[in-house]
Amino acid sequence: MPIKTWADGNFRKYTKEIKREFSITPRGDVHISNKYGQVDIRTWEKNRVKVTVEIAVNAENESAAQKVFNRIDVKFKSDNTEVSAETVIEDTRNKWWDWSSGQLDYAINYQVYMPASANLSLDNKYGEVYVSSVSGDVDLSLKYVNFIIDALSGSSTSSLGNSHGSIGSVNNMNLAIKSGSISIGEANNMEIGSKSATVNIGKAKLIVSNTSYDNYTIGTIVELHNDGKFDNFEIGDAEDIFMESSYSNVIFQDINKYLILDLDNCNASINKLSTSFKEAKLIGNNTDFQMVLEPGIMYQLDAFADYAKVEYPKQMSVTYEEEESTTYAVKGVQGGKSGNAPFVKVRLKYGSLKMTY
Repeated sequence: MPIKTWADGNFRKYTKEIKREFSITPRGDVHISNKYGQVDIRTWEKNRVKVTVEIAVNAENESAAQKVFNRIDVKFKSDNTEVSAETVIEDTRNKWWDWSSGQLDYAINYQVYMPASANLSLDNKYGEVYVSSVSGDVDLSLKYVNFIIDALSGSSTSSLGNSHGSIGSVNNMNLAIKSGSISIGEANNMEIGSKSATVNIGKAKLIVSNTSYDNYTIGTIVELHNDGKFDNFEIGDAEDIFMESSYSNVIFQDINKYLILDLDNCNASINKLSTSFKEAKLIGNNTDFQMVLEPGIMYQLDAFADYAKVEYPKQMSVTYEEEESTTYAVKGVQGGKSGNAPFVKVRLKYGSLKMTY
């Protein structure tokens, strides 16, 4: 294969191109494994997979560049149902070139065309990734990668390490992310395990998450289940929230149905508990809750506090109240009769609850 050159100061850019094309069934499997470069996945209507790999080397001369080309290979495998391309780089330890010398650098860039309905498995390290809309199942493993993905309408699994990027929409996704960030426009169902990550989701139906040291922003969501610690959560409009967390800050703009919180050493702000809510249950240890009630709301309060403070609106009709040296219990109803209004149940040890309009 011919080698092309471009001058760049004392270095020249030498490139080598590899092209392969294979037939595949519409629901076949495509596997791409690369490192040190870009992977561009595009879809077309053909039942074929086209792979173009460009290896680009910056070197002082062609002889030095050729040594790098000799170390890099792309292994292809194919049959009618599966196509794979894998970058293989010969180990340079104890050989002619010391990585620390800084005399050479290279990139391995893929462009792949595949049917949108095919299944994609993509592994890339140290580079960039673009994936257009894919309706087949997708398995992503990205480390130290910047990525843009248009849409994943099938089932997908994503493992992200020190990577940053965006996905327009996902259907069913299992996401593991560590020390990175992701923005998702719209999600149907997601399971997320995250650590030291930033996650932004515009709109979601169901999210089940296990989090630590994370920052989450969710615009609207139907149902969230979260088990976390040392997090920051900000959620806009939510139907149902089920959260158990410690050492976290959580903000909910609007709760429409269920709010179940079990918090330890946290701060929680509920900026509007809607008139349509069904149940709110607040369990807190050394936690401060602030709750704003929508005007016209009907509720029954059942609160017990140990070394904690409870403040409720003066409009509430108190039906039971008892205060002892370290504990305080209060029950009441607002805007309805006992028995037909939804409950706000509160159990506090240290901390506080402040309910206002």
